[in-house]
Amino acid sequence: MLVSGVRTPAYSISLCYRICNRPYCSGTCAGASSNHNATTCAKPQGALDVSDYYTFGSIMRQMGNPIFNDLPADRVHFSATGH
Repeated sequence: MLVSGVRTPAYSISLCYRICNRPYCSGTCAGASSNHNATTCAKPQGALDVSDYYTFGSIMRQMGNPIFNDLPADRVHFSATGH
């Protein structure tokens, strides 16, 4: 299930404050520079978070990794860059 997609930079920053009490948390929350804040759908922009990251990641690998996760501390996050 999709948990999060596009969001405002302000909301992304507020999430980081909840996670680490800072405007960004290295490796888990990018704040204002998050791919979730994308204003375009052109690769490599955009990101999504899913609830079943194991199954979703498996499906993406079967499709040739159009989007993937490269953040060991944030397994639910997928994007074209993995960050």
